[in-house]
Amino acid sequence: MTEDAATVAASSHDELLDAAMYSAAGRRDPYVFLHELVGRNAFYVRDDGRSFVFGYRECVAALRSKSFLKHGEHASSTSSTFTPEQENTLGCERPDAAGMLSSIDDPDHVRLRRLVSLVFTPKEIGQYVELITATLDEQLALLERHEPVDLVTTLHSQIPSQVVGHLIGLPLPDRDLFARLAALQSLGRDPDATFEVQLIAVRARREMYEYVADLIENERSDPGDTPVGRLIRLEQHGEQISHSELISLVATVYSAGYGTTVRMLGNGAVALLSNPNQASFLRSNPEHTRRVTDELLRYDTPVMTVGYFADGTATIGDTRLEPGSLCTIIIGAANHDPRAFEAPDMLDVTLQRSESPLSFGFGIHYCLGQALARLEGDIVFSEMTRRFPKMVLAEEPERQDTFRARAFTRIPVVLEPL
Repeated sequence: MTEDAATVAASSHDELLDAAMYSAAGRRDPYVFLHELVGRNAFYVRDDGRSFVFGYRECVAALRSKSFLKHGEHASSTSSTFTPEQENTLGCERPDAAGMLSSIDDPDHVRLRRLVSLVFTPKEIGQYVELITATLDEQLALLERHEPVDLVTTLHSQIPSQVVGHLIGLPLPDRDLFARLAALQSLGRDPDATFEVQLIAVRARREMYEYVADLIENERSDPGDTPVGRLIRLEQHGEQISHSELISLVATVYSAGYGTTVRMLGNGAVALLSNPNQASFLRSNPEHTRRVTDELLRYDTPVMTVGYFADGTATIGDTRLEPGSLCTIIIGAANHDPRAFEAPDMLDVTLQRSESPLSFGFGIHYCLGQALARLEGDIVFSEMTRRFPKMVLAEEPERQDTFRARAFTRIPVVLEPL
């Protein structure tokens, strides 16, 4: 056992959690610490009542349970470090988030989810193959082949921006603006974000909501054949959906379809570039593309945690949780649980895994846009490995400095080295 491994093994649960979430080493590679945690226990309850779930089956059970609630909040983004004055400032800046699917409970959740699911049918998703491929072609045509280019800004952020922008009917000139707002507002999902960063995030969210409100108003007289238009028609035909819920649903569709996809594409690209034998398998076996996308999602999870509040009946295993306490489900740990995945810390796209990764959640808050995100991953991963078999990293990729969102901010590559 190396000295570093011995130090990890000797650490307490609290030390391992803090190292994974807050240390520089954890920000680079949290799985070293999560591997030790998930090997010890499926969950852990801190002295202050907060609980953390690591095990795959325990995470599935918690995500499926009706005893874990959102209460209208993104619980995994909750911070207790702000003063009452700061909290009041943030509260005044926040837009009305009624209808935000990722932060509401039943019965409102099931009512609104049913409406959104009507525009996320397999038939609808299948129509985006041509658009994704065309967007990839257009962006690649702009890139240097023999000099370093950054995949994040030139490709990974552009594809979901165009695809989801088209999905909700955003005018072409406004898609870059909307993508910028989505990226800024997602910074507020990090519980470690400073007050200044949180303020930037909530103001970006407000601007996004105001834009969506104008978009909806412009569509009302003649709703088009877009998800926005169809949701407006449902509202006009008497479906139970308020104006603020409609705004929030459209903003949520964009935010969820943009941010997670950008992170997925970046994490997957670096994993394949760092493991050329895995890229070679994909190149030679395109029929297994979906398996590869799922393995990349498992190996480096785009969103590491989701949070819930325990009601009076919530349990993990045989342990009853304190009512109202925060429960953090660490998806990244569950995706590396050796009880669910063989050789979990290795990237192996040749394996047919017996379990599916929890990267898009599970249960009632399972991501509605996961089929579209997976489709984008399928096309981008397979096409990039096929078209650029010699593509290499030009420099060390740069990571976003957070635990919850596993993402690269810069991935310099040479597409065709001389």
